[in-house]
Amino acid sequence: MAFERTDARPDPPTDARPDSSTGARVDPERIRRQLRCQTERIQRREVEEAVSKLEARGDLTDEQRETVRHLGAALRRRITARPEAALERSGPGDATVRSLARLFDADGEAAVSPDE
Repeated sequence: MAFERTDARPDPPTDARPDSSTGARVDPERIRRQLRCQTERIQRREVEEAVSKLEARGDLTDEQRETVRHLGAALRRRITARPEAALERSGPGDATVRSLARLFDADGEAAVSPDE
């Protein structure tokens, strides 16, 4: 036979819980912007590194260089499409927002700024 505690309060809904690191609710739009900045920075760095390596081999055409840049952008869009869609559907403090913020390391003050 199971006993219920009558003095226990139920946990608040998941989307109403504050962010554990700051005590504040996590804004999905802020996380979305940080995710975009972080992935654009990675894209720029990786594309430039690939172009540099290809140029070092010799005779990289402008068309090939542009193809590498388009590939980098396409990969970034494909990788971030679902997380961004989930953030669009989420409200402040939602478990999805907190999870994506932690997954992409975009929930702290140390989040990557657009100029990095």
